Amino acid sequence: MVAHVKGFLRHVGDVDLTIERIEGGGDSAMCWWRFTGTHVGPWLDRAPTGQTIEGTVFSFFDFVDGRISRYRLWLHAGFDDPVIFDTSRL
Repeated sequence: MVAHVKGFLRHVGDVDLTIERIEGGGDSAMCWWRFTGTHVGPWLDRAPTGQTIEGTVFSFFDFVDGRISRYRLWLHAGFDDPVIFDTSRL
């Protein structure tokens, strides 16, 4: 998860992030958040544009023994299709 966030911040600079909602229960949690920033590095197979990028993100977490066991993300950032990321597919 730390590597994921560091990678995001390396490729999207000047980030302004707003958490809209966090829900959790049992062994899972979900966070709905939005961001704007500058596309400064290659990100999600897209070359840097130097332009402002904004997105809506839903992050889903599953926990085992208090640690993240699975992380999923749905991202819409003005690309042709939403981006879906799932650590269980790695």
